[in-house]
Amino acid sequence: MSKDVIYVGHRGTKLGIGVENTKEAYLEAAQLGYQAIETDIRVTLDKVYICCHDENLLRLTKNSKNKTAINVQECHFKDIKDLELVEITGDIKRVGKICTFDEYLSICKEYNCTPIIELKWTNGIYSSNDNFENSNYSNLDGLVEKIYNHNLENTAVIMTSMIGCLLYVKEKYPNIKLQWLCHLRTKEFMAFVGEKGIDLDVQYSQLDEEVLENARKYNQLINIWTLDDESLLENYLNMGVDMVTTNYISPKK
Repeated sequence: MSKDVIYVGHRGTKLGIGVENTKEAYLEAAQLGYQAIETDIRVTLDKVYICCHDENLLRLTKNSKNKTAINVQECHFKDIKDLELVEITGDIKRVGKICTFDEYLSICKEYNCTPIIELKWTNGIYSSNDNFENSNYSNLDGLVEKIYNHNLENTAVIMTSMIGCLLYVKEKYPNIKLQWLCHLRTKEFMAFVGEKGIDLDVQYSQLDEEVLENARKYNQLINIWTLDDESLLENYLNMGVDMVTTNYISPKK
């Protein structure tokens, strides 16, 4: 197995007891030896950057004492910071609280893990691939500023499906590494991001010769997500992927 492959803990890891996108999950991923840790970023109404995948908190509070379907970008951080988040996987019950972007970056810095930062469509951070003018980057600078404040600008990776956001970061902060989440790909977009020097983040089952050919042509790195079936791992390593994002595969395999 290639020692050069980077294993990315997806929203932390599910190999421990931490709820996804919480400090506990990030710490567990770091302590297990993942070289990189992925997170999802949303912005509250009062411009607090938090680690949260969904646009609302229903999925992670439906089994808690304070169930809520509140939309993250429509609330203040003080109203959600103490909510109990619950994640149940089989017989395992995980409990945690919302993690801020700063807390996540501090863990990455302390454990020398590469931050893989997925931008969600949220307050002041969005762009439509159908119409680049349908965009808002007013909170992107604040997010990148936090990366610089933690001295992670030379290692952090910003990843999203929103091409306009990637182009904005690339123009203003050319040293920040970028990945395009290309689950809805076209040959035109594939070539476009390749010419811009943006790497690829590909759902593992969608990795085919077209993607590999594009990556070879533009010297792009390939990050596959979210591979949890270890029996498939060797096949993708043989295809030459550079990063494997996973919930369950140990980085020490």
